[in-house]
Amino acid sequence: IISLRLNNNINLSNAKIIEIGGGLGAFARCNKLVNKTNHYAIIDLPETLYFSYVFLKASFPEEKFLYVENEKQCQDLELEKYDFVFIPARLAQCLPKDMKVDLVCNTHSLGEMRQQTVAHYMQLIQKHLNVTFFYSLNRYLQTNEDINIHMPEDYLASCSLVLDQFWKIKL
Repeated sequence: IISLRLNNNINLSNAKIIEIGGGLGAFARCNKLVNKTNHYAIIDLPETLYFSYVFLKASFPEEKFLYVENEKQCQDLELEKYDFVFIPARLAQCLPKDMKVDLVCNTHSLGEMRQQTVAHYMQLIQKHLNVTFFYSLNRYLQTNEDINIHMPEDYLASCSLVLDQFWKIKL
């Protein structure tokens, strides 16, 4: 539904998309099914990238894949040369400065990150990359009672995203 909603509001034909926290890769798969010409990168923990790589490779065996392994590979990345790129979170800041990205998206994981990590990703989106659209579907300020876990308070994000003055809310 999210992929269809995005496609109805934004022209994503031949788009360069970066997803933060892609998990299994289900959202990437849906986006690729809706727009076969997309070039899609997932930034996530290396352990999670393994699962999204295997899942997407099984779903699209003929597509071109890249798993970024070092800073140089990340700095030289030309997203349009690949269908799927997998970037370990520790290398995200190595992406080319002012790299043109049509859409950055995140669903259900920014609210689970430390506030400092959320700020780090927002810096990447708003200052480092040249991003046209940003899609976020997240929850914030969950208490231990709400989600029945026992984590230190500083672990969970405490506020929604802080967008700079250059963003226009479309939907």
